Amino acid sequence: SASASASASSATTSAFASAIETEVKDVTNRIWKNNDEPEDVRDYIVGDEVSEALKGSLDDGDLEHSSSTSASGIDSEKLWWRTGLIFRSILDVAKQSRTKQLQIIKGYVAQVSSAVEFDDDDDDIMQHDDDGKSDDATDIADYFKRYKPAILAAMAKDIQAHEENLDLRGESKENESDMILLGEVYVLNLCENFTTFSSSLFLSCLETLLQEKIISAMGVLRWVLGHESVINSTVPQGWWNFVSLSIRMSVDNDLSEDVSPMGTDGSDIGMIIDHGGGDDNESGNNAGTPSARRMKKVTDLVSPLLQFVSARVHSTLVAAAAAGDTTTTTQKKLPHLIVDLREGLKYVIRSVSAHVVSTLKDDETVRATAELGGSSLEVENWVAKHLPEYS
Repeated sequence: SASASASASSATTSAFASAIETEVKDVTNRIWKNNDEPEDVRDYIVGDEVSEALKGSLDDGDLEHSSSTSASGIDSEKLWWRTGLIFRSILDVAKQSRTKQLQIIKGYVAQVSSAVEFDDDDDDIMQHDDDGKSDDATDIADYFKRYKPAILAAMAKDIQAHEENLDLRGESKENESDMILLGEVYVLNLCENFTTFSSSLFLSCLETLLQEKIISAMGVLRWVLGHESVINSTVPQGWWNFVSLSIRMSVDNDLSEDVSPMGTDGSDIGMIIDHGGGDDNESGNNAGTPSARRMKKVTDLVSPLLQFVSARVHSTLVAAAAAGDTTTTTQKKLPHLIVDLREGLKYVIRSVSAHVVSTLKDDETVRATAELGGSSLEVENWVAKHLPEYS
C-alpha cells in the first residue's frame, strides 16, 4: 500500500541519515584530531569500506529515476553523499560554534528572565565568541585547501557512481558539466546551512572555494538564480554580492592562467556571443595583438556569465509580473523581489565591468603591448564593445 511504501522510504532515509552521521564523526576525527594526510582521507572516502558501511541504507531505488528525470530530481543527499561527507566533516567546527552561540544566547535570556545583572564576564564571553568565528573561518579555509584532493575525488566519484547506475538501467547519462554544477550547488547549500549564524563565515567559505577552483562562477550563479524560468522567491539576501564576487574572482583566476580542474567557468555554458561583424583581428584566440588576445580572453569568460545572470533575472521578473494578479500575499512579496532583482542586476553588471577595466588596465601584457601605449583607452573601448550593458 501507499502508506507502507511511505513508511519503508522513511525508514530507509532515517537509516541513511544515521549511517552518514556515523561516518561524518569518523572522518571528522581523521581530519581535525588525527590530521590525516589528504591522500589517506581521499582513499577512505572513495574506497569500498565506506560504501559497504552505507550499502544497507542506500537502496538502489534511492537513485532510480526514469530517463525523463534529471539528476536534480534525485535526493541530493544520497546522490552526493561522499561529497557531503567530506564537507560536513570540514564544516563541523562551524556546527560546534553554532551550538556554543545558542548556549550563550540561552544563558543571556535566562539572566534577563531572572533579572540578573550582567557583569564583565559576559562581555568576555561574547568577545571570545567573535574571536572564535574568526578562527573558524581561518581553520575551515585551511582545511578546504589541504583536503582539496579529497573533495574533488569525492565529487568525481559521486558522478561516476551515478553514471554507472544509469548504465545499469540503460538510461542516458546526464551532461557532465551539468552534473558538476549540480554538485557545486549542493556544496554551496551545505555551506550556507552550516554558517547561517555568520554571513562573514559563509563569505569566507565562498571565497576559498572559488579561489581553490573547487566551485566555479557558474555554480554560484546557478545556486543564486537557478537555471529554469520560474520565480525564485528564495534568492539569497544580497545575492548580487555573491554573483559579482564569483565573476570577479573568475577573472583574476583566468588571468593567472591556471586551468580550473572542473572546467565549468564559461567553457561549457553553451552560449554563443555574437558581436556582429567585428574586425578581422578580433576573430580567433591567436589573432590580433597580445593585448587584444588578453582582453578577448577575459571578455569571452565574462560575457556569457553576465548574459546568464541577465537572462535569469529578466525571466524571473517576467514570471513575477505575471504572478502579481494571483493572491494578496504574493502581491505583497513581489515588489521587494522585483526591486531586489533589478537593482542587483544593475550592480552586478557595473561592478564586474569596472573590475574588468581596472584589472586589464593593470595587466602587464596589456600595458606593454597596447598600440601607441594607449592601454587605458583601448581597454575601455574593448569592454564597452564586448560586455553587455544594463538595460
